[in-house]
Amino acid sequence: MGGLLVLDHFARGRGGKFALVWLSSTLVEPTHGRGRLTVAACQILSKVAPELTIRSGVRLSACYDAGDVGISRDEERASGTHNRISLRLAVELLAAGGRVAGAGDLFGSRPVLMTHGERDEVCPPSYARALFDRLPTKDKRFVTVAGGLHEPWHLPDTAETVRSWMVERLRAS
Repeated sequence: MGGLLVLDHFARGRGGKFALVWLSSTLVEPTHGRGRLTVAACQILSKVAPELTIRSGVRLSACYDAGDVGISRDEERASGTHNRISLRLAVELLAAGGRVAGAGDLFGSRPVLMTHGERDEVCPPSYARALFDRLPTKDKRFVTVAGGLHEPWHLPDTAETVRSWMVERLRAS
C-alpha cells in the first residue's frame, strides 16, 4: 500500500529531490482479486461513510512468514495488520492505481530498484514486472526474492541487495 502511494506521488510530479528509488513488492494493481461490483460499492459507500472499514482480504501470513519476524500465530490473528482499511483509503488506493497506470515516465533518469517476493499473492510479481518493463530509465534492476511473500524487505538477502545497490549508486554520484 505504501509503495503505491509513493508511485502516486511520482505520478503527480511530486518526486522532488529523490536521487534514487527502491520499491518492494509494490501494490501496483489495487483491484487485484476484487470484483467490479465490490470496487463500485466501495466508491459509492465512501461518499456517505468514508470512515467505515472493510476487510482488505490480506492476511498477515500473506505478507511474511510470521516466524521470520518473530510474530506468533495468535499475535498475527489479533493484530489486524493489513486486514482492514477505511473506505476513504480504499478509494484513494483505487485512484492512485489509475494515476500510476496512466503515468508515463515516473522517475525520469533516477536509478530504480524493485524487489518483489516470488510468492507474493497480494500483488503478483507480474504486475510489478510490467510496471518495471515500461520504465524508460536505463539504470534499473528488478530482483525477485526467492521464497519471498508480499513483504520481503526484512529478509537478509533483500536487505543486502538494497544496501549494496544504494552504496553503488551513491558512490557513483
